[in-house]
Amino acid sequence: VKNGKAQLQSSLSTLEMNLRRCKLQMQTMIGAGLNGALVLGPLPELAQGLFDSMDYKQDLADAKMRSYDLFAAKKKLDEASDTFDDANAADARPTYGYRTARHTYESAKYEYQMSVQTFEMNFRSAFDSVKDYRQVLNSALTSLSYQESSYASMEMKYRQGTISHNALLDAEDDLAEAKDAVATARR
Repeated sequence: VKNGKAQLQSSLSTLEMNLRRCKLQMQTMIGAGLNGALVLGPLPELAQGLFDSMDYKQDLADAKMRSYDLFAAKKKLDEASDTFDDANAADARPTYGYRTARHTYESAKYEYQMSVQTFEMNFRSAFDSVKDYRQVLNSALTSLSYQESSYASMEMKYRQGTISHNALLDAEDDLAEAKDAVATARR
């Protein structure tokens, strides 16, 4: 027992340290003061209207406009294009500077295209995942509804004396698992 208690205390200390570290990282990400005293609030409820308003083409266009990665790749492409145009305008085609500028421009063009494709693929994956997660949540809610009615039935049977206390506790465990599944699906 003493050994188990010592291990639990050690695990608890490690968990508290990791939690503090995560809070500090979160504060760094949002630009808040680093005191580790961040308190997270509950997740907002998701309205059906939000899911219904999802439009892949419009949402992708909006996300592209806000993407720093695409902005940086486009800026690099524009700079390489300007350098290439300057080298081309100087009519210095056979020189090393011209060839370097051309290769840099072509490389930046391919990097930009790859950045766009990667962004679109990741966005599509996330967009499609929303529908799947919504379906998982609906399934968990259906299961919870069933477990609630099942538990109510088991509770009635327990009061009538037709089932044991352990059977009622099993039904209570099933209900708790269903509630946990719904909470997980919401996250």
